[in-house]
Amino acid sequence: MKLNGQKLSTMNNQIIIIPRTDGDMIFKAAPVLDMAEFNTLYPEPKPPMIRRRGESTDSPDMSDKKFKETLEKRSKAYSLYMIIKSLMATEGLEFETVDIKNPETYINMEKELEDSGLTSVERGRLFQGVMRANSLDMEYIEEARKRFFASEQQKVQPQ
Repeated sequence: MKLNGQKLSTMNNQIIIIPRTDGDMIFKAAPVLDMAEFNTLYPEPKPPMIRRRGESTDSPDMSDKKFKETLEKRSKAYSLYMIIKSLMATEGLEFETVDIKNPETYINMEKELEDSGLTSVERGRLFQGVMRANSLDMEYIEEARKRFFASEQQKVQPQ
C-alpha cells in the first residue's frame, strides 16, 4: 500500500532512556503489528444467551456480570500483552515471571519492572514510549497533527 506515492512505513520504534549513574537503561519499543497471537491465546469471551419474555429466540446477555468481568480482565491482558510484546524489541530484555504465551502471567510485568528498580515515573515513561511506538499517545498524535497543518499552511502561502 502506498500513500501519496510513498510506501507506508510501519516501523515507529521508540528508544526509551532511563538515566542511571552506573549506566543508562536503554529500552526499545516497537509497534505491535499483529494481535493474532493474543487473540489465539485469549479468545474474546462470548456473552451467555438468554431468552427474554415474549421472544421466541435467544439473544446475548451483554449485561451479564460474569461476562463483563471476563471482558474487563481480557481488556487488561490485551493492554499488558501489547506492552510486553512491544518491549520485546529491547535487546537483552528478559522477563523472569512473564511468559508471552501465558496470559495469566502478564500481570507480573509491572511487579518485575518495580522490583528491577524502576520508579513509578520511570515505568510511566516506559509505557508512554510503548504507546508512542503504537501511535496511541495523544501528545504524539497532536505533534503529528501540527506538522501536517504547518505543511499545509506552507503550500497555500505565496513564495
